[in-house]
Amino acid sequence: MQLQMASLPLFSPFHFLPSNQSSFPPNSTFHFHLHNPQHPFTTNANPSSSDHKAQDFATNPLQGIGGAPKKKKAKEKVHWVCSNCGYSAGQWWGVCRSCGEAGTMKEFHETKGSDSKVSGFAVMDGAVGSWLPHQDETQLRPLRLAEVNRGLDQLHWRIPLNGPCGNEVSRVLGGGLVPGSLTLVGGDPGVGKSTLLLQIAAMITEECNDSEASPVVYVSGEESVEQIGNRADRLGITSDIYLYSSTDIEDILKKVQHLSPRALVIDSIQTVYLKGIMGSPGGIMQVKECTSALLRFAKTTNIPVLLIGHVTKSGDIAGPRVLEHIVDVVLYMEGEKYSTHRMLRAVKNRFGSTDELGVFEMSHSGLQAVSNASEMFLSEQHLDSEILAGLAVAVIMDGSRTFLIEIQALCLSGSTGSRQVNGIHANRADMIISVLIKQAGLRLQENAVFLNVVSGLTLTETAGDLAIAAAICSSFLEVPIPNDIAFIGEIGLGGELRMVPRMEKRVYTVAKLGYRMCIVPKTAEKTLGNDGLEKMTLVGCRNLKDVINTVFPKEHCHSLICTFNLTSKDFTDSLRFLIVINMYRAASSSLKRHLKGHGSYLGATRFATSAAVATKPSSGGLFSWLTGESSSSLPPLDEPLKGIALPDSLPDLVEPSKTKITTLPNGLKIASETSPNPAASIGLYLDCGSIYETPFSSGASHLLERMAFKSTTNRSHFRIVREVEAIGGNIGASASREQMGYTFDALKTYVPQMVELLVDCVRNPAFLNWEVNEELRKVKSELGELSENPQGLLLEAIHSAGYSGALANPLLAPETALNRLDGPGLEEFVAENYTAPRMVLAASGVDHEELLSVAEPLLADLPNVPRPQEPKSIYVGGDFRRHGESGAVHFGLIQHFVLPPNLRVLNEYQQIHSFSAFNSIFNNTGLFGIYASTSPEFVPKAVDIAAKELLAIASPGQVTQVQLDRAKKSTKSAVLMNLESRMIASEDIGRQILTYGERKPVELFLKAVDEITLNDITKIAQKIISSPLTMASYGDVLNVPSYESVNSKFHAK
Repeated sequence: MQLQMASLPLFSPFHFLPSNQSSFPPNSTFHFHLHNPQHPFTTNANPSSSDHKAQDFATNPLQGIGGAPKKKKAKEKVHWVCSNCGYSAGQWWGVCRSCGEAGTMKEFHETKGSDSKVSGFAVMDGAVGSWLPHQDETQLRPLRLAEVNRGLDQLHWRIPLNGPCGNEVSRVLGGGLVPGSLTLVGGDPGVGKSTLLLQIAAMITEECNDSEASPVVYVSGEESVEQIGNRADRLGITSDIYLYSSTDIEDILKKVQHLSPRALVIDSIQTVYLKGIMGSPGGIMQVKECTSALLRFAKTTNIPVLLIGHVTKSGDIAGPRVLEHIVDVVLYMEGEKYSTHRMLRAVKNRFGSTDELGVFEMSHSGLQAVSNASEMFLSEQHLDSEILAGLAVAVIMDGSRTFLIEIQALCLSGSTGSRQVNGIHANRADMIISVLIKQAGLRLQENAVFLNVVSGLTLTETAGDLAIAAAICSSFLEVPIPNDIAFIGEIGLGGELRMVPRMEKRVYTVAKLGYRMCIVPKTAEKTLGNDGLEKMTLVGCRNLKDVINTVFPKEHCHSLICTFNLTSKDFTDSLRFLIVINMYRAASSSLKRHLKGHGSYLGATRFATSAAVATKPSSGGLFSWLTGESSSSLPPLDEPLKGIALPDSLPDLVEPSKTKITTLPNGLKIASETSPNPAASIGLYLDCGSIYETPFSSGASHLLERMAFKSTTNRSHFRIVREVEAIGGNIGASASREQMGYTFDALKTYVPQMVELLVDCVRNPAFLNWEVNEELRKVKSELGELSENPQGLLLEAIHSAGYSGALANPLLAPETALNRLDGPGLEEFVAENYTAPRMVLAASGVDHEELLSVAEPLLADLPNVPRPQEPKSIYVGGDFRRHGESGAVHFGLIQHFVLPPNLRVLNEYQQIHSFSAFNSIFNNTGLFGIYASTSPEFVPKAVDIAAKELLAIASPGQVTQVQLDRAKKSTKSAVLMNLESRMIASEDIGRQILTYGERKPVELFLKAVDEITLNDITKIAQKIISSPLTMASYGDVLNVPSYESVNSKFHAK
């Protein structure tokens, strides 16, 4: 052809051509690119470079043009390949345009111009073409079905796998290994995939006749042949298996061609590769093409190929999803990490059913078939052991096999709304629980429900619904189900029982395993009957109520229902009252332990709790005293059991012990009193509170209360908690305006541990920064919720408004102090105030000498710092008002007094929400007042009523002798009742010694109360109301009367 220079662009490379080279042979083909004038090639600023290029082009005009002998540098081509189906595209797509999956497009780079690219089919043809029978393509034609099946023995067509393990694998495969099939086996690492295929290879080899040269080739890309041989020795395999280690598909097929193997095993598909295919072994394209090559090999040679496939984190076969579409059979091997049982399941099978399941057990000699798979799903329940409530047996089917599995349930009261399931679909479990609540009347909404399937099996079919419901009922009612009852049935939303597929096979399996009873839907009972069920009884139920009445017989609690006068005709509605007898559980368990070996009445079924009553009406039982039945095997309750020594009875009157006090050389006091109680309460009390705080340490007492029993220099907080739990103790701390207390309550046998831990927590706090910051956050949250506690808010307000001085310090840490409170500040406050003369170690229920011997070495080294003078406080009275969102108004009228008597409680009025008297006692002063809450409209009237009630107490004749006597009795009763608590008794010892220097006997206080007269009441009340008034109000305070108007009511008298 002739190329005219005038037709070329201005910057075309052909401008450098000599005129004698401007034409080419007529038949030549010429490809070129017209360069853009803006291309960097045209703007080269280096003239020498341009000259060289022009010179080279003149020497060889075809260089750089298509067909030039010098190759251009290869360019990379980017592919986006779907990891699910293998679809390839030139650009990224959010959703695969082939399979529709999102987020599966992965980027791959391919070198452009490569001549070595091949496919799986091409490799197969090159590798096996030399030894395959040659077929003329002209003779290939479609065949009729009759021609294909002519002469084919279907019974012996498959390759058999004999032996118990082989039979189990054959069942999953559909009858044996199909010639020319491609089988993929997947599973988690270490589940036994390589072991299974090595055993299958041995089975195939053993089936070959001696005259047949049909070996099995086992190729591994992960292990050497020595390693494979070592594994074969461990499994006891001596078959003539050919082993080879390689990762190149072409090399593998060429090496095995002269063997003509009966089967080929590849371990694994993710480790082999194909030359010419982009990507490393295990990549999407490599896996796809390698599988295609092996598929063509299997179909052409009629040799079955077995592959091992890795799985991803989600449990899917690693590689593209198209891998599972290419192969004929996909088997998944499943097994729990810490269990020896393995399950082989077919998820795809072109030659059989996918409903079959093989069950194996991993042993030292490999995988062994499990003949009775139900054994691995049922726990051993011996007749002479106590079984737990909440167990039920379900009958399920996987493929053609029937399994009996155990369902476990646990109902825990006090934790509402919490549900945890393992092996059961959460939605199915929620539905069954809801049906039990609605249709059976069980109050499961007040319980936490936990469900579990034994051995890690996942329950997928609805035939297990009835067993799940029965297990929940058993745990909730605390009545165990006998271990010879099985359950089959689906539950509807109305509580009705429905049929499930293959009911007949399920029932016969239960009968063969020796079960006494099988609970099924009523329609199944009518269909099946009891023929051929040996000794098993088939019980049909229409709904859940029938099931409960059948499994939990009425005779177990009929007498109990009569005792409580339950009139319900339906037993199911009355079962919830069985929880009443849980109070006898401890006695029941103790008696059963002592009765073992002495002719127990218990039969074949043992009960876990006392919720199960007598099982044999004729002979009575453990609860015959409750049901009214006679018992010949148990002694009467008024006779002691043999071999059990009863403790001595306590006397009717126990004289209170005297309080003993010992003062250590450093000024610390140790006081205690004994008691017959087996428990003891110990407290360390300090003369330290908010009155000792300075503006820089404001809020320290409040924070120290929250930091009590946190980490010390010797123990972590976690260790402290564990030590307290180990001895069953209770710890606590409290802070007031004048004193602080740390208490420990536990059995008196642990007194040394209690004292040591208590002293360590008080003397050696670590005040870790993270613990201090955490408690400061809680204090800030507590202050934010103070508005929801108006009475506590007003109690703080009356001190800040009524006092001037130390008692005006806030007990709760103010928000302004939270930013400056820290660990070093607390350490300084403790070092200054936690001194020996200001401490008292008080105990109730502890021998004084024992307490002294333990505590003195721990406290004797505390510094003897002189006790400081208590900060002064002056009562001045005042008014506090704060507007709040509350719809009611809360107010208090407070007066000052020095010797506080106990006064009568004021009566309530219909318009007032609450109306009560209160008092606060300090070392040298005190407060008495009235707290009330009412609606905003009634505030003026309520304040007037409160003032009149206070004035009435101070008026002679307003308080009668009857009212005074009633108040005296009420006061003495409250004091004596409180002192019965060992914790209050130890607190009373400690606080009295801090205040008075001694513990005054309670008789002195009771005598002082008895000596109060009406005249004393009048005089004390007149003295109280003569002091300045303090008012505090919170809420809608617009209608609260002024301070002056209310104060004038008292001082006008």
